[in-house]
Amino acid sequence: MRTKVKHALFITLSGAFMLAACQKTSFEERVEKEVSEFNQRDAGRRIDEYTIMDSMSFDASTLTLGYHYTLEGEADDSTLITGELRQKNRESLLGNIRGSIAMREYKEQGCTFLYVYSSRRTGRVMMKEEISPKDYR
Repeated sequence: MRTKVKHALFITLSGAFMLAACQKTSFEERVEKEVSEFNQRDAGRRIDEYTIMDSMSFDASTLTLGYHYTLEGEADDSTLITGELRQKNRESLLGNIRGSIAMREYKEQGCTFLYVYSSRRTGRVMMKEEISPKDYR
């Protein structure tokens, strides 16, 4: 009798783990599809007179959702990137993530958000900010 109970428990737990794994995979696949569709539809979208959103990326192995921007004009000046600006940018990004209903599922899944700002003139990364679950929870 005990063997049957253990076997039934094993089957039940195995099914639960498999279901959880399937849900994780479908989340990752869905995000990869959403990122691909965004990049096809909205790549190069102007945010303001100094900022262009080039693309999004998603690394399924680390659950990192990346936003890639190009800075141009007056904002394309590395001397403007001070510690104070970095801190204000981080606080703003963190506030947006915490308050965003659209990012809710990504936060629930434990995604990290990566923001990369590159120079139009040089192509070099001017600023990079990573917001992890420990930051926004």
